[in-house]
Amino acid sequence: MKHIRSYYSNIDDIDISWLRKVFLLAAAGLLCWLFTSISSNIFTDILYYIASVAIWQIVIHHCRKLKQVSISDTDKNTSLQAGATKQAQEERKYSFDGMPEKLVEGEELYLQPDLTLDDLAKKLNTNRTYLSSYFSNVIRKTFYDYINELRITQKSIPLMKSCPGNTLEQIAQASGFNSLSTFRRAFKKITGDTPSIYREKNL
Repeated sequence: MKHIRSYYSNIDDIDISWLRKVFLLAAAGLLCWLFTSISSNIFTDILYYIASVAIWQIVIHHCRKLKQVSISDTDKNTSLQAGATKQAQEERKYSFDGMPEKLVEGEELYLQPDLTLDDLAKKLNTNRTYLSSYFSNVIRKTFYDYINELRITQKSIPLMKSCPGNTLEQIAQASGFNSLSTFRRAFKKITGDTPSIYREKNL
């Protein structure tokens, strides 16, 4: 979930709950294996093999949905530098310094509901690892937090003031949020109030 929050702005559309099924089936399989080892029982033996087959079926099914990402030379170099100290990372100069902010804010990319760190990295001709490092060390925010802050401050709040008759669902959608729940969480994190309370206090 930490990885998802760092690299994607639409976390509601990303589900890794299938891993729970894998862990539960693995635990059930190990229990069956334990009972099979203690006493020869055909039923626990059968359950063990069924659990094993089910685990691999789930893993294969979800792995087929994954997108292949090519690792560039820059990615390899960044991985080699992963052991550098925090101070050295902060002092590192970025070739695109200032450009991510200009691109995201100037072209209002933050209004795209499915915007990802990969999308922005491609526009900047860099890789997501290097770009993620820029957000952490220069902007001092994750990509996810940066995008949502822009959505709230640049779109949601102005919309509340200019169009007081709009529903929260309309404001959330116009601001680039995929769901009302994500909009509410982000709004409260940035302003300290829920959208409804903020509206009552300020408008």
